[in-house]
Amino acid sequence: MATIIQTQGLTREFDTPGGVVHALNGVDLEIEKGRLTILRGRSGSGKTTLLNMLGALDRPTKGSVWFNGNDIAQMSDARRDELRRKDFGFVFQSTALIGMMTAYENIEFLLRVYGMKSAIQRKKRAEECLALVGLSKRMNHMPSEMSGGEQ
Repeated sequence: MATIIQTQGLTREFDTPGGVVHALNGVDLEIEKGRLTILRGRSGSGKTTLLNMLGALDRPTKGSVWFNGNDIAQMSDARRDELRRKDFGFVFQSTALIGMMTAYENIEFLLRVYGMKSAIQRKKRAEECLALVGLSKRMNHMPSEMSGGEQ
């Protein structure tokens, strides 16, 4: 299988009043395309920091992160934004819904951010997404009117 994500010597340090914190120190890894990969470790071991590096949300202090053969640590901010918008998907621990928008509006908004220009296509896709997760009847509900699972 082809490698989709690779790191080499990945290091992330944070300056704090108490000194330098080494969140990651020389991490090398390869993730194959199509392979389920689970990241686990104790609290404070650097899992979130690693995910932020792999997801182009943060830059390493040293080392490299490659996605499909491109070093994302060397990309411009605009290119990294585009990569996150078009190639990455994030599942947050807590919901990332906009509280003043309905379930439908939250999805439609993200499709606009993604660049889907046609309002008709956005409507169709938003409705398809809600149907896929069994929320067609909840599309006009605000996040505060939905259970945690529905959110």
